[in-house]
Amino acid sequence: MINPIIAVQQKIWAAQNASLISGKTINPKFVTSSKLRRDTALVNGQVYTGISFNGTGIVPNASEILLGQNDAFLCTAARLTIKKLTATPTDALHKQAREFTYPNTFVFDGTTEVLAVFAVWNSYLTITQNSSVRFPKLYTGDFLFAPDQQYGDITGLIAGPVYSRKLNDSKNSPNYGYAGIEPFLLVGTDQSNFTLNMNVAQNLTESSEFNFFTICLDGFLISGN
Repeated sequence: MINPIIAVQQKIWAAQNASLISGKTINPKFVTSSKLRRDTALVNGQVYTGISFNGTGIVPNASEILLGQNDAFLCTAARLTIKKLTATPTDALHKQAREFTYPNTFVFDGTTEVLAVFAVWNSYLTITQNSSVRFPKLYTGDFLFAPDQQYGDITGLIAGPVYSRKLNDSKNSPNYGYAGIEPFLLVGTDQSNFTLNMNVAQNLTESSEFNFFTICLDGFLISGN
């Protein structure tokens, strides 16, 4: 249970920081703890651009959480995960998929992907806001988290419509795998873009399956600002 005094202090801190960044006065009563999520299909490429959390004009899948046009989001931490799905995943499969915070070779075991998937955590993110570069090279290795023990039987199977994979650990709690970053503000009306740069092409998919790269942002939602 969150201490209510600490919760109020966090809201005030978030409102003060958002006010400093935006130049607007933010009332703490409009601030709530929240998260954003965005999925991107990984294929045979080296740069994945156009990853935006602004919800305008985007139809999210069932697992994504995007930012409303009239809202803002103060990001304080992030998590990078990958998940394996079919080539044409449904919303239900997006919701059911296990998310991994490390290159699990029991799951990502295709001929090329078993090695290529490591590149996700040996690359960098570039974050731009309204054509201004906010983070030129945010190293993805800072978000690599491998469990130090097994939860469950590794000989079990992950059942899917097309494939079966040996089961190993994914994240063991909703907050597992987050790393703190320099706070920054996403505004619903801004043009924000996240780009995953690998510098060299990597084959990160198979003929009947797709791997998805998920960026999760943790922080504070500011409603109506």
